[in-house]
Amino acid sequence: MRCAQVKKLLSTDYLDGLADQKTLQAIKDHLGVCALCRQTEQALVKTRVILKNSLRLEPPAEIWENIQSKILQEELSRVSQPKVSFLGWLERLLRPKPVLAAATIMAVMLVMAALNFTSFRRKVVIQDNGEETVFLYYNDYQEYASRVDLGTDIEEYFL
Repeated sequence: MRCAQVKKLLSTDYLDGLADQKTLQAIKDHLGVCALCRQTEQALVKTRVILKNSLRLEPPAEIWENIQSKILQEELSRVSQPKVSFLGWLERLLRPKPVLAAATIMAVMLVMAALNFTSFRRKVVIQDNGEETVFLYYNDYQEYASRVDLGTDIEEYFL
């Protein structure tokens, strides 16, 4: 068991007698070999003895009365608050939210940019001499068209 675990258990379960037998034995074994944890245990035991032997002071009665009146006021204010109605909820939902509006505009712009980018990635099919050539991207088709004379020059058309 590590020192951090032992120190945590010393201040909680060990001194309160709530540790199970396996944990209790592991703590005792660690205390037998670790002087620092043993000092921590002794300091905690001394502190506990001092606190048990100290005088218990009762707070004045007016403090308890003030605490009870504050609790009562909080309970009454909670009860007197109107319940949230559907219209109130709808009104809060429809209230302008500038950050949400800006985020929505940015999202729409990103979607439009993505759609614009993908519009150049169209499938193009060309039939050349009975053979079908498929281009998955429009850019590939443009490269093919620049290398192959498709006979579509304006001069050839009118000649």
